[in-house]
Amino acid sequence: LDFSFDVPVSRMESTWLKIGQFKVPYSRERLAYSGVLQFTERSIQTVGFNVGRDVGAAVHTYRGKLAATAGVFTGGGRDVPQRFLPEVLGIPMIVARVGYNDDLDKDIYTVSQNDLNPQRTQTAAYLNALYLRDTRIGHSTVLNVKTAEKSLLLNSNWNPFIAKTPFDRGELWQAGWDAAARGPIAGQWAWSTEAEMNYGRYSNRYGRIDLAGARVQAGVLKNPFEVALRYAVLVPDTQFANSGVPVTGTRPIQEVAPALTYYMKGHDMKIVADAPILIDVPVFTENGVGSYVSTEQPDQASVIKPATGSVERQTVPEARLMFQLAF
Repeated sequence: LDFSFDVPVSRMESTWLKIGQFKVPYSRERLAYSGVLQFTERSIQTVGFNVGRDVGAAVHTYRGKLAATAGVFTGGGRDVPQRFLPEVLGIPMIVARVGYNDDLDKDIYTVSQNDLNPQRTQTAAYLNALYLRDTRIGHSTVLNVKTAEKSLLLNSNWNPFIAKTPFDRGELWQAGWDAAARGPIAGQWAWSTEAEMNYGRYSNRYGRIDLAGARVQAGVLKNPFEVALRYAVLVPDTQFANSGVPVTGTRPIQEVAPALTYYMKGHDMKIVADAPILIDVPVFTENGVGSYVSTEQPDQASVIKPATGSVERQTVPEARLMFQLAF
C-alpha cells in the first residue's frame, strides 16, 4: 500500500520531499500504523474523517521541536483508477499538518499510540487542514470515483449530493487538531494519552453536509500488560440520507471502548482484547436478510431505501480478540 521516497532538499537541513503513494498527513489516529494501536481497530471518529492513502508529494521539515508538512495529492485515494477526458479541472487536495513534537514521534509520518519503555515524559500537538475542489473527469468526478478509505462525507450512500447528476464539482474541507503525551511512572509503570477533534464539510450546488467528531483515550502499562480506555463521538447533521431516507439525524453517535493487551514480544507479537459499546449508532436492517452496524459497514446504508429496509438507532455491544504477529 505504501510506495514512496524521501529525497533530501538541497541546502536545507532536516527537510525532505516525500513523493509516491503514502498516508495523507491528516489525523494522528489515521497516521498511526495499524501494528502499534492500543485497540484492535481505530475509533468511529476515523470512519467519519478518514483520508487514508493517496498519490502525491509533500515537503516535511523539522526545526528543533517544530514539525511541519504540506503536500498536494490527487484526491482520488490509493490505487487511483484511470479516468480519461473530458476534464474540468478543480484544485487538487492540499493538506497541511504543523505542530510541536518533543521527541514523542520519530517524524511527522511515523506515529505510535504508546511507548513500551518510555524514559521521560514526552508530548506532541498538531493542527491539521485539508482542502479540495473537485475535478470533472471521464463520466464522473475525482471524489465520486474514490474506491477505498472514503470518509462518511464522501460516501455516496450517506452523501446524497456527491453522486447526483448532472455531476457538480463540490468542495471538501476538513480541519482539526490532535495531541498526545506519555511517560514513565515509578515501579516500571507507564502511561499514555491522546486527544483529537475534527470538523469537516462537503458542499456543491445541490446541498451541504457538515460533520464533527472527537476522540480521547488513555492507557496504563506495566509490561507485559496494558489497560486502555477510549471514547469517541461523531456529531452528524440531518443531510446524511439515502434515497430520501435520513441516515442519522443529529443525535451524536458514541463509542466507549475498554481494551486489554498482553505483549508477548512487544508490538511484534501481542494479544489484544477490547469490548466497544456503540451508543445510539444507526443500524441498517435489510428486509428478510439481516442487520448492519453503520460504523462497521457504512456502505450498507443502501438497504434503507423505501420497501427495502430501515434504519434505527441502537446500543450495540461488541467483543473483539486479536492475535498480532509482525515480521
